[in-house]
Amino acid sequence: LSFVLTNGDRAQQTTMTVGTTPEETSVPDGTGKMVLFALLGGLILNLMPCVLPVMGMKLNSILQAGSDRRAIRLRFLATSAGILTSFMLLAGMVTALKLAGASLGGGIQFQNPWFIGLMVAVTFLFALNLFGAFEMLLPSAAAGRLATAGGSGIGGSFCEGMFATLLATPCSAPFLGTAVAFALGAPLHALWLIFLMLGVGMSLPWLFVALVPKAAMLLPKPGRWMNTLRVILGLMMLASSLWLATLLSVHLGEAVSQIVMLGLTAVALVLFALKGQKSSPLFWVVVIALSAFGGYQVRGLLNAPPDAPAQNVAQTIPWQPLSEEAIENALAQGKRVFVDISADWCVTCKVNEHRVLSQPDVIAALRQPDVVALRGDWSQPSAFIADFLAKRNRYAIPFNAVYGPGLPDGEILSPLLDKRTLVTTLNNAKG
Repeated sequence: LSFVLTNGDRAQQTTMTVGTTPEETSVPDGTGKMVLFALLGGLILNLMPCVLPVMGMKLNSILQAGSDRRAIRLRFLATSAGILTSFMLLAGMVTALKLAGASLGGGIQFQNPWFIGLMVAVTFLFALNLFGAFEMLLPSAAAGRLATAGGSGIGGSFCEGMFATLLATPCSAPFLGTAVAFALGAPLHALWLIFLMLGVGMSLPWLFVALVPKAAMLLPKPGRWMNTLRVILGLMMLASSLWLATLLSVHLGEAVSQIVMLGLTAVALVLFALKGQKSSPLFWVVVIALSAFGGYQVRGLLNAPPDAPAQNVAQTIPWQPLSEEAIENALAQGKRVFVDISADWCVTCKVNEHRVLSQPDVIAALRQPDVVALRGDWSQPSAFIADFLAKRNRYAIPFNAVYGPGLPDGEILSPLLDKRTLVTTLNNAKG
């Protein structure tokens, strides 16, 4: 079948062969490469800021275990089992949503204020445990497991693995987005294979220590310095909890978010002052830091924030709302288009924004007269953004793409933006 598609003064001839629909292969093309991508993406997740606090807690548990190789092996195997179990649960949930025809996307659970609230509570419990506030089981068995997950139990190590996976879901690491996009568009058996490989990839460091416990023995011997390490890990986890609390501002307002952060800071300050090791060199540093942060929150609640100084227009990107029509209109006028989809809960998006999109030469490139910058916000559920990503076989953010006369179909960039690649792609889009 040959036909001609016309649009104004433009035309394109297309030829298609009409016949029987080819049978779907049991293994989609590129599955092997995507399995490798899933392994690499899962492995890199361990280095993302979402997961590092949990890695620190596991380090603390190793030090408490001393030189007992059997205990170290069992704990790391339990953590690996928790990671694999979480990814299998995610695969089951995605399968159910896919069969139900629901919108899919990586990290979309962070669009739910109830889920964010639960994560705030859980990370705060972990922080208090590292501060030494809980030295015995809580009345609730479930809360007790959460509060003692950094302890010596196998169940606690299993919970650490599940918790690490949960914290990793809003992170889009290199190779991860490509593998997840392939999985969501592939048959169910390929979807489960990709999610299994993601779990295996994230478990590799833990499995390595479980198989070679001598690796853990390279760490320094337990001593008084462990108390300082626990405090540092507690601060990392508390920072994660406070960051999650800031995400509530999208749903409940800025004032509620600040009240939650002030409450968490006050409770952490009081409990640390009562339970913390006053002999530790970090004790007064932590007390002063928490007091200063609490005072900053009080000032923000009592006084309206001062007007920010007017930023030079030449130092900002003139963002416009994202829409399919905006892309089509810009292309019809021979312009180039840069698309950015991000969210408040997307850690990688924030890294891209500060590391690339705030650079003067990138801003200058996006302020050219023939460049249109379009931005979409996925902090809250959006059927349009979910559909926009699905049409491009993408289900996670950050999402960045460049269109232009030289790239009419667009070129999707890596989740971790690179300044040189972005500017080069924009230049190539001129045609």
